[in-house]
Amino acid sequence: MLNLAYCIANGLPFLGFPTLRTRTYYANLELMDFDLASRLDQIQAAYGKGDQTNIDVVNLRGKTHELNTLRLQQMAQIIEQGDYLFFALDPVYKLMAGKDENSSGEVTKLLQPFERICVDTNAAFAYAGHFSKGSQAAKNTLDRVSGAGAWARDPDCVLTLTEHTEADCFTAEFTLRSFPSIQPFVVRWQFPLLRIDDEGLDPKQLKQPAKAGRPVEFQSDLLLTALRASDREGGLTYSEFLSATGLKKSTFKNKLAELRRRKIIFQSVATGRYQLSPQYAASLQNGQ
Repeated sequence: MLNLAYCIANGLPFLGFPTLRTRTYYANLELMDFDLASRLDQIQAAYGKGDQTNIDVVNLRGKTHELNTLRLQQMAQIIEQGDYLFFALDPVYKLMAGKDENSSGEVTKLLQPFERICVDTNAAFAYAGHFSKGSQAAKNTLDRVSGAGAWARDPDCVLTLTEHTEADCFTAEFTLRSFPSIQPFVVRWQFPLLRIDDEGLDPKQLKQPAKAGRPVEFQSDLLLTALRASDREGGLTYSEFLSATGLKKSTFKNKLAELRRRKIIFQSVATGRYQLSPQYAASLQNGQ
């Protein structure tokens, strides 16, 4: 967001898109004052051109509880009277001040004053949101945004940055209300800027969730290892067998049934204990 604001304040391209140099109002709701100032300095140094004279930063960390309807109206007046043609709230959820960010009604009420500014002044308004927890790869682009659907439905342009399989890379995807579609592309995080990937990475290669649980073959090995250790003692009772594997009861039950079907494990009629089948024990001895 600071990268975007710096580009607009100086008329520099952002991720390859041209910008119109204009006065910029930036409401910082998250970072300490010194932290934000430091980040802007680092961005300026990375570009090696431009300055911060066209950016007015308002630091509101720790003050979001004071942003009632009246104060939001005052903020809107400042933006309107200051001839700002770009303003940003980062991150916007901080303005909820205890309200339910999953309520489309509450979100709509929060965003309405800023929408009015855009209509009255032709200013552009940007806000930053966050994804919900977990992997986003299987979700529709707009469904990745945390909270009420209004967060993603309200903007005229939505840019989502989703983790790519390549480290420190993200797939940039655009959802546009009134403009021609933009094909997804990959960006790299090279502190302190996002830069367009120039190595030809495929934007479809989103990072997938790690598979939960143990591999199937590993689960089978747990059962077989437990029986090998008890073979000379005549095998294991059901409860002993389950305890020795450390598996969930449902997983153990399924793997036990599978290995019995494959005639690798059998249950002694005489003792009721589970043992390796003679055929399987013989194959082990023969190195098969």
